[in-house]
Amino acid sequence: MRMGFRTGSMTAVSLLALFSAVPAFAEDVTVTDITAGEGYALTVPSVTATATNLTEAQIRRIFTGDFATSASSLADLDAGEISIPEITVSYEVPSGTGEGVVATTATYRDIVISDVVDGVAGSAVVGATDISSEGITMSLGAMSTGTFDIGALLAMYGLGTPSAGEAFKTVYADFEFAGGTFEGPGFACDIGGAALEEFKARPLKTNFADFIKVMAEVDESSTPSPAVLRAIVDFYADLLTAFESTPMTADGLSCSGSDGKGSDVAFSSGTLEMGGYAPGIYPSIALNGLVIDVTGKEAGNVQLGNFTWKPMDFTGPLEALKSAPAELTEQWFADNWRKLIPAIGGLSLEDLSVDAPDMENAGSRIQASLGVFDLALADYVNGIPSDIGVTTTNLVITVPDDAEGKMLRAMGISTLNLSQNIQLHWDEANQNIVVESIAFDAENLGTIEVSGIIGNATPDLFSADNNLALVASMGLTVKELTFNIDDRGGSALIMAAAAAAEGQDPNVLRVGMAGLAQAMVLGLVGTTPDAMAASEEVAAFIKSKPQVTITLTATDEKGIALPLLMAASENPAALAGQIAIKATASGDARPTDQPLAALAATDDAPAAESGDGTAATPNDGTESDAQVNKKTLKN
Repeated sequence: MRMGFRTGSMTAVSLLALFSAVPAFAEDVTVTDITAGEGYALTVPSVTATATNLTEAQIRRIFTGDFATSASSLADLDAGEISIPEITVSYEVPSGTGEGVVATTATYRDIVISDVVDGVAGSAVVGATDISSEGITMSLGAMSTGTFDIGALLAMYGLGTPSAGEAFKTVYADFEFAGGTFEGPGFACDIGGAALEEFKARPLKTNFADFIKVMAEVDESSTPSPAVLRAIVDFYADLLTAFESTPMTADGLSCSGSDGKGSDVAFSSGTLEMGGYAPGIYPSIALNGLVIDVTGKEAGNVQLGNFTWKPMDFTGPLEALKSAPAELTEQWFADNWRKLIPAIGGLSLEDLSVDAPDMENAGSRIQASLGVFDLALADYVNGIPSDIGVTTTNLVITVPDDAEGKMLRAMGISTLNLSQNIQLHWDEANQNIVVESIAFDAENLGTIEVSGIIGNATPDLFSADNNLALVASMGLTVKELTFNIDDRGGSALIMAAAAAAEGQDPNVLRVGMAGLAQAMVLGLVGTTPDAMAASEEVAAFIKSKPQVTITLTATDEKGIALPLLMAASENPAALAGQIAIKATASGDARPTDQPLAALAATDDAPAAESGDGTAATPNDGTESDAQVNKKTLKN
C-alpha cells in the first residue's frame, strides 16, 4: 500500500513539476541528474524552469523530499515554463500468484507546464508515456490540458493548505488524450483518444497523507480495528462526494491476437461515452459498436450495437454511513449491509447478434439476435428497487437442428422471435404493488399479458430484517388481475401436438378443451350470472376467437390473502365467493386446426424424419392421420 502511494505521488509530482518557495525574484533555473527512491527508483536527467520563483534546491526537493509535508505553499508557484524531457520510475510489486515480484518501468517524456501564476497553469502537456511490465508494453500519446489549477488538485487530496468550505473549483479544463498502443504475448491493441471538457473538485476533509498512514496500519491477516475502519470509510465516503465533471468521450479500441487453441481473435469497439460525475453519483457508461470476431478452429462472431451501464447513486449508502456509530464494527456491517447497496439505475443492450459454436453439441451453432434489452431500476428502499422495468424486444433464436429443436421444427417453427415487457412499482401511499404489465410475446404465436394490483404491501416488505420481510411477504393480497391474450397461432400448434399424442382430430380436441375451461371457471368462481357469461366468453376464445380479456377482482376490497390462494391450488372451491370475473372474447374466427403433419409441411420446416433418421413416408392410406401425427411428434 505504501509502495503504491509513493510511486503514485512521485509520478504526480513529476508530471506537475511543482514546488512552492518563499517569495523570490523570478529567474531561470536548470537542475540536472536528479535521482531518488526508497522501494522504487526515480531518475530525472534535467528540469528547466524559466521566470520562476523556484531555486535549484527547491526543485530537487520536488522529487527527493517529503512532498506530502512540503506541499502547503504550492499554490504560490510562478513560472513562465517548466520543462522536463524525461522522468523514469521503476518499482516492483508482488505477483498475482503470490510468488516473486513483477517489475514495472514507466517513462514520461516531454513534460511542459506553461504560464503558471499563483499555482494555476495556462496549459500542461505530457508528450508521451511508455510503460513496460513482464513482457507487456503500453505506449501512450500526448495528454494535455488547458487551465490546470495545481492548488485545487492538491487540496482535493487534503495536501497543502486547502481553503475552508465546500466550494468546487476547476482543477483542469479541455483535457485531451491522443491515444496509444498496448501489446503483450500474442496480442496487440490500438487505444483511441479521449476528451473531457472540465473536472472540478473540493478539498477533502481528511488529509491524504494521514489516510496513507492509517492504511499502513492495516494488517491483511487481521480485522481492522473499529477506529481504523471508520477512518477508511470516512475517507472514501468523502472522496465520492469531492468531485464532479462534464461528460467524457473516448474513441474506439481495437485488439487482435490468438486464443492459443488454434483460433485468431479480433476485438474492436466504437466510442465510449461516460456521463458527468456528480457528488455521490457514478455516471453512466456507454460502449458502442462492439465486435468480437473469431476465425480458425472455433470461428464465431458477436456484435453489439450498444451496451450502457446506467448511473449509480451512492447518496443512500453515504447517509447510512454518516449516521452510523463512531466506531464501526463487522456486526454493524452485517446488520446494515442492505443500506449500503447503491441505487443502480440498470443496464441496456441494443442490436446484439451471436453466431458461435455450441460447445455442448458438436457441429451445432448458437445463432441469435436481440433488438433491445433494457433493465430500469429506481426508487430504492433498503437496497431493493421498488420501481422495476424489464423490456426485451426481438430476441430472435434460430431453432437448432438437433434433438432438442426437432420438435419445434416438426411443428413448422425454424426461428423464435420473442419479446417481453415487465413494469411494476410500489405505491407507498396506498401500500400496493402496481403491476402495470407482465407481458410475453412470441411473433406468429401470440401474446399473454398480465396486469393487476397486489395489496397490503407494507414498508416491512423492504425491511433489512429478513424475518420481518418474510412475514410481510406472506401478508400480501391479490386485489385484481387482468389477463389479455392474443392467439396468433400458438394454440393451433398446441392443439395439433396434443391431438397427435392422443390420436384425436385437433378440432374435436379444441371443443373439448373449451368445455373443460368453461367448467373450470364455474368451479372456481361459482355459478353467478357474471361467471356464466365469463365462462361463455372463455369457451368462445378457446373454440374460435383469437383474443380474450379476463379480469378477476377480489370481492373483499383488502384482497385475497396468499394462504387462501395457496389452499386453492389443491381445492379451487376455496375461492368460491371470493372472486368476481369478467371476460370478453373478440376477433375474427381462427382458421380450422390442421393436424401436426400438415403443420410440419411448411416451406421453412425440414421434412419429418422417421425413427431411423430417414425421411418419413407420407400416409399411403394404411394408417390413420392420427397415427401419422403421433409418429411425426415422436420423431
